[in-house]
Amino acid sequence: MENNRKKENFLAFGKPVFDEAEIQAVIDVLRSGWISTGPRTADFQRLFSEYVGKRRALGLSSCTAGLYLALRLFNIKEGDEVIVPAMTFAATANVVVHVGARLVFADVDEHTGIMRPESFKRLITKKTRAVMPVHLYGRPAEIIEISEIAKQNGIKVIADCAHATESRIDGKHVAEWSDIVSFSFYATKNLAVGEGGMLVSDDDELMDRAGVLALHGMSRDAFSRYSESGFKLYDIVEAGYKFNMTDISAALGIEQLKRLEGRLKKREQIWKIYDDAFQELPLELPEKVPENYRHARHLYTIKARNRKERDKLITAIQSRGIGVGVHFTALHLHTFYREKFGYKRGDCPAAERISDTTISIPMTPYLTDEEIDRVVSAVTSACKEL
Repeated sequence: MENNRKKENFLAFGKPVFDEAEIQAVIDVLRSGWISTGPRTADFQRLFSEYVGKRRALGLSSCTAGLYLALRLFNIKEGDEVIVPAMTFAATANVVVHVGARLVFADVDEHTGIMRPESFKRLITKKTRAVMPVHLYGRPAEIIEISEIAKQNGIKVIADCAHATESRIDGKHVAEWSDIVSFSFYATKNLAVGEGGMLVSDDDELMDRAGVLALHGMSRDAFSRYSESGFKLYDIVEAGYKFNMTDISAALGIEQLKRLEGRLKKREQIWKIYDDAFQELPLELPEKVPENYRHARHLYTIKARNRKERDKLITAIQSRGIGVGVHFTALHLHTFYREKFGYKRGDCPAAERISDTTISIPMTPYLTDEEIDRVVSAVTSACKEL
């Protein structure tokens, strides 16, 4: 009985919550008889492209699918090199491996986890074909500087915006400074549809091909073939993939997009509460952003003084019924990248320090005042045990 009570009171790290309008939107699609890629997906693509200020958007099954397609669209292959920050999720790196290119990890700023322009520049060789900046935790990367360096060297900029749906610089979406950008709508993201993503670009030719590659290499999607306008033959023009978004996901995405700005305001309020509450604790808090940056407030991370204290804090906070995460273990420390590319501890020291000391605490707009107080209390009391 006691264990059941503990489970009921446990505050999950990133639990999505959907209101009645969002639930109804999904029900409407189920009743419509069209649940795969169709009119809702088209609407979501249009609305999302308007939101980020890019001409084209393609709904996909995941951000990972978008990153992979981007590499394919630029014909990046074996013999090429792609520079990726060492502090990101594995998906950013794995797609490089999947196209056969060499993965080159760049170290990051020790306070923000963002790849520095000078780190990128230092790693450029004659084989470098692309760079994949990550707008980590929702903080805009130094994308303007990175883009300028890339342009000078004929390198494509493929941005990972998995954490950065709302992120802006000087009022413009961070997607403005990249050749192509991929977004994530995974269950824990600021805009969540369960599984889903979006690829955006101003390049019509590129996006036309992306649409073909994302659906088996077919010249027409299912809605074009089977809607009331009548059946039409299709042609397979490339060996494509099954990366398309469904109308179920799109319907949820449309409703989530309507509420995104309002929910960001709640995230900002919670962020300030955490900042104020933790000022005197033996922790490093998130670095403040410049005034012309807008942070998406996706992940609130605190850093302990060392790995021993970090691990102790994780145990102590979770024992108080609060879920936490670690974002991320530096990629070059994982077995696969060490064995395949020869990376070792010491290669990216700033990323390693973050990896050893970081903890993410609950940061969603659905937290109640009581839950926020519980998080603050758990972190504060856990710190007193160090």
